[in-house]
Amino acid sequence: MSIRENVATVARRWKNAEFLHALAGVATTFVLTLAVYVGLAVVVELNAEITSENHPTLQRALEKHPDGDTDNSGVLSFEEYEALLVKHPPKQENGQPAGPISTALPNGNLVIAELEENNPGTRKQWGWTLSGVFDRDLNGGTQLMKRRAGLPRGKYLATSYIESDADVGEMISPPFVIEQSHVEALFSGGQFPGRTCINLLVDEEVVRTATGQNDDYLEPFAFDVKSLQGKTARVQIVDSHREIWGHINDDHIYQTNESNAERNISEVPAQAGGITGTILTHEGERVSGNLSMDAGVFSVNGKPVPLDSLLIATTSSSPAPMEGMGAVTLVNGENWRAKIVGFDKGQLALESPLVGRREIAVEEIAHFDLSASASDDAKPGMLYRNNGPPIAGKLVWVRDKDIAIDCALGIVPLPRNIVDRFVFTEVEAAVPRGPAEIRLVDGNLFRGSLGASKDKLIVTHETLGELAFGIEQIQSIQQSPANVTWLDRLAATDLEQIGPVLPPPAPRVTAGRNDHLASLRVLPRTVATYSLDGEGTKTLRGAVSPVAGARSTALIKIAANERIVWEHRLEPGMDPAEFEVALGEAKALTIEVDFGDGFAFPCGAE
Repeated sequence: MSIRENVATVARRWKNAEFLHALAGVATTFVLTLAVYVGLAVVVELNAEITSENHPTLQRALEKHPDGDTDNSGVLSFEEYEALLVKHPPKQENGQPAGPISTALPNGNLVIAELEENNPGTRKQWGWTLSGVFDRDLNGGTQLMKRRAGLPRGKYLATSYIESDADVGEMISPPFVIEQSHVEALFSGGQFPGRTCINLLVDEEVVRTATGQNDDYLEPFAFDVKSLQGKTARVQIVDSHREIWGHINDDHIYQTNESNAERNISEVPAQAGGITGTILTHEGERVSGNLSMDAGVFSVNGKPVPLDSLLIATTSSSPAPMEGMGAVTLVNGENWRAKIVGFDKGQLALESPLVGRREIAVEEIAHFDLSASASDDAKPGMLYRNNGPPIAGKLVWVRDKDIAIDCALGIVPLPRNIVDRFVFTEVEAAVPRGPAEIRLVDGNLFRGSLGASKDKLIVTHETLGELAFGIEQIQSIQQSPANVTWLDRLAATDLEQIGPVLPPPAPRVTAGRNDHLASLRVLPRTVATYSLDGEGTKTLRGAVSPVAGARSTALIKIAANERIVWEHRLEPGMDPAEFEVALGEAKALTIEVDFGDGFAFPCGAE
């Protein structure tokens, strides 16, 4: 299972390169050269003659401006089209498309927005509607975000993260005619339907929508719009979420007839009032459809699902965080959305509509947040603020207007509005077995035994007693019976990381894709070994897919006690492969991910 091999020679030759996106002087044939290794080049020739005879945008441009046909051939060539764009740039008349609407590229794609104009005033003149954080230049956000999102397709990208996740805004494109089969874009950010999303609007109705995946790396996605061709549409980019992951990043929106994006959305968003979702049972059955609670019975598509057989349920309910609330994270990992109202004699006082007024001993608390944009930093004994470095010390009081900390300078009061977080201790790494974990749309996360009564799910909490929730209040359910171990909650006991230049990042948990609650992302040249508790035979169930935007093949091997029991080849863009593997009485599980044929990034397995 070892992948310790000599990669020094390859590493010295590796150079990360991006496609050249701006091509000039193109007529009927063009050559694109991409440097992959130092001293090597790949040459691709595309023989594509784009003219008004085979491209609707050029045809419409010729009809609107017949003088663009400078050689009087009756056909507008791509060179003539480029010259015409200089004289008559894309525009709109009376809110409707006119003239050459979307700039055509030599490969036939139609540009909706390259997001390369830094001046918001100019973008408004072009027909964009901008508000909030988007009504400003693109440069500041690009410089801040490109380390996390990757290099933009051109010079800029659009991001709603300028100062913090509390930034919000909206931008809507000028109207355009849907002429090709897909609308594609690079997109990333928060995973909050309706709050951090990119929408396609037709007749001011959302006909397609996508969110980020709680990850900032820009990844391609596509709206399948074959059924909407000929209609007038706009692209709407929305950030109305002020909590953690309350931001989105976007770049390079265009139409294409040749989409290779892994995320391909072809359905109209679910209508309000109907809750859909996906469940996974103890028997390994995965079912998607309409979720309901009636007469104490939980059902999917009208079929009852016993709660003791339920492992995971995810719902379509949109996150709706409680505005003006802070949060308390307990040592056991629970998260209570509440207003922090006081601190006295080792007890933190909080209030919320759900839990009422409570006083909790600090021994049970990992940290509390006062800000919607609190960072992920969590060093014990530290107060984090939004206007300076953190301060080490002990909490003295929490009042309506200020918070005091006993630090090296003595007892120092600080205004509440500059305090993000105070950390007492760390969250326990091990998730307790037995209780169900229920995450609500308002941000609360509770653990307790799961039951049902009439049209509600009942969570019996150790401290709070019985809590009742409707399906529309629940974002996800996860149960951890004694005989089930979730891989994303294990820590590797042994880890090998050998990269082409630098070691790859350690395996990390990300938001799930394809109706999964969570994913474990493992990048090439990584070998991770996990200890398995318990006696008797074991079975590994799951699904594996290439990382989003993968550009090269990845190979994954799974071993039980160093014996390979399953291996799979992950081609870019392929659908998730579900598997069930017998591990015998193994005490160790090893996952190895390596490059397939050659290597290019992104590459890896989830």
